[in-house]
Amino acid sequence: MSKELLVVAAKKRAGGPGWYAAFLANLRNTANVRASCNAAGVSRKVAWAAQKRDPDFAAAWSSLKHRERKTRMMAAPPPS
Repeated sequence: MSKELLVVAAKKRAGGPGWYAAFLANLRNTANVRASCNAAGVSRKVAWAAQKRDPDFAAAWSSLKHRERKTRMMAAPPPS
């Protein structure tokens, strides 16, 4: 299990929002916040507010964002 999902699993055990896992799993697959919010059943406003108030969720989100950027850069054709 990835670090991001371990953080979410710990949150769920501690009574954190159950939508975190669905959001992060979808974000990992799509790199799209709007689609991830839809998959988790929350508004973007709720997701961004959670990201601001929950450092663990913010770290998981950031990790996925950086992973997506790195993947995109590696897939890009070399400059001419």
